[in-house]
Amino acid sequence: MEEGLSKQISEAEKAREENRTRITAVLAEVGYRYEELRSVAVLEMYQGHDVHAFYILTSDPSRVVHVQAYPEMSSDRKMSLMARLINYNMMMVIRENSSASPGNEHAAVIERFEEGKVVEIPYDVKTLELLLEKNVPELR
Repeated sequence: MEEGLSKQISEAEKAREENRTRITAVLAEVGYRYEELRSVAVLEMYQGHDVHAFYILTSDPSRVVHVQAYPEMSSDRKMSLMARLINYNMMMVIRENSSASPGNEHAAVIERFEEGKVVEIPYDVKTLELLLEKNVPELR
């Protein structure tokens, strides 16, 4: 019985890491397109339990689009994520004055996308761009 449980845990860990790899690739490609091709945002990424992408708007560096993606909640076809607009200056103050890790600066949130709900989208760069650009036209 323990062997079966160990196998299930191992398979779940493998799936989570495969999801993390797919998520990271999509978030990084969106960052590349925003930074290198369009010059509308600068990407910072952080990986902890979840994968965080911070797209700092070049038109207003005090505003950051934060995408938090969840490898454990994602599947082999879709990634689960939440996105929000954050005040960069407040985010940095929170990080400096508390033990909040990147992505957990909740008091700095300006706007939550999709009513603050976790959404599932395909592992597709264009789909993520459309979601973000719907909420932040400066990214277009």
